[in-house]
Amino acid sequence: MQLIKKTSGKGWQIAAGGSLGLSRTKAATGSLVQGAGGVLSSEFFLSAERRHWLKDHDAVSLTLWQPETIESGTLRIRLPQLVSPTAAVTHQDLKVNLASKTRPLVLGLGYQQQLSRATTLRQEVFLLSSG
Repeated sequence: MQLIKKTSGKGWQIAAGGSLGLSRTKAATGSLVQGAGGVLSSEFFLSAERRHWLKDHDAVSLTLWQPETIESGTLRIRLPQLVSPTAAVTHQDLKVNLASKTRPLVLGLGYQQQLSRATTLRQEVFLLSSG
């Protein structure tokens, strides 16, 4: 979700945004997944673009982005274990922590040039940090 977009008279455009989500699930009958609780996720971005940087009809941009990341939450799983001589199945209930141990970040650098009225060339390079 874009929250801010500002354009200056000198060709600068700055944008920022993000999202925050909270989700829960209930178990489906017969499912191995027994539910999930308190799953909190987030995403954000910040970008700056300078138009008419080297010549008319071009632009350079820099973007910092955190992809959707799970901040906290658990998943409850019921795993079948053994079958007894009476054909009864025993289960083990597990709780799995879904929180990310790292915070991935993406840094992007782009350059765009209008070649003709109908054609624009855009090149982008991205660097991914896994935290």
